[in-house]
Amino acid sequence: MNLPINFKKSPVWKKAMDLAIAINHSIRSFPAQEKHHQGLADQLLQASIRVTSRIAESHQPLTDSPADMLLRARFHLSETEFLLDVAYYLGYMKEDERLRLHETTVQIRDMLNQLLKRSGRQEFTY
Repeated sequence: MNLPINFKKSPVWKKAMDLAIAINHSIRSFPAQEKHHQGLADQLLQASIRVTSRIAESHQPLTDSPADMLLRARFHLSETEFLLDVAYYLGYMKEDERLRLHETTVQIRDMLNQLLKRSGRQEFTY
């Protein structure tokens, strides 16, 4: 798998970073009890940051399996999507905001799936 060494030039990393920043802005309106360590806001931000981190790790030359890192990024993306739904169902997020963030997760998933397909490690897609 030939990924550019500078992960900051990767379109999927840029899109994942945009998601993490958007989530950071979104959670500012969450109730105080959700902003503490291990509260929903913290979990949501951490999950989105892990997506970005795993993509960055996949671009490092000493990574044994870049595809494994991309699969982990996709795993954390699913976690992020789930937590966005929880925030919405608890009334912490408006529907238009959830849909906008969800659309970004779909775009990231498609980009990850394309990279995984090129690597021969698709596992499963949805």
